[in-house]
Amino acid sequence: MYQALDHGRIQTEALQQIWVKTLLADLPAAEPLWISVNATSIARPDAHTSQARGIIHVSNLPRAAKPISVGWQFSTMMLLPEAASSWVGILDQQRIPTAQTAIEVAIAQLQALIPLLQRPAILLADRWYATSAFLRACQHLGIQVLIRLKSNRRLYRRSGN
Repeated sequence: MYQALDHGRIQTEALQQIWVKTLLADLPAAEPLWISVNATSIARPDAHTSQARGIIHVSNLPRAAKPISVGWQFSTMMLLPEAASSWVGILDQQRIPTAQTAIEVAIAQLQALIPLLQRPAILLADRWYATSAFLRACQHLGIQVLIRLKSNRRLYRRSGN
C-alpha cells in the first residue's frame, strides 16, 4: 500500500470534472452561477523546513508590530449558495507559488473551470482583482464580473473617441 501511495498519481482534471458536476447537479441549468475567487494567506513563520514560503500580509495579529509574516497563499474558487450562508462549494483551490501572483493563478483557475460549468457565470471578486489582465481574461472567457473597489479608487474615461 505504501508503494502504491508513493508511486500513485491523482488525476486532478478528472477529479475536478466529477466534483464540479456533483456540485452543480441540483442547480437549475438555465440560471447563471454565482462564483467567487479569493486569495487566503496562511502564516507559517516557524516552519523553516517548509518549501516555497513567501512574504504574506497577515492582518489583525495581536503581537505583530508589522502586518507581514512568512507563509503560503492559496487561491480558492467557490460556488456561492443561493441563500445567504457561510458554507460554499469549493470548485478549485490552488497554492499560489512565490513566482506567481494571485491574479495569474486565478486566471489559470478560471480557464480550467469555466468549460466545466457549461453555463453562464457571474464572478465576485475583491478589490485587488480589479486589474486589466484579470478583467481581459474574464471578458475572453465570457464571465460577468462584479468587483468591489476601494473607496478612493478613481476611474477615468478613455481619452479620444
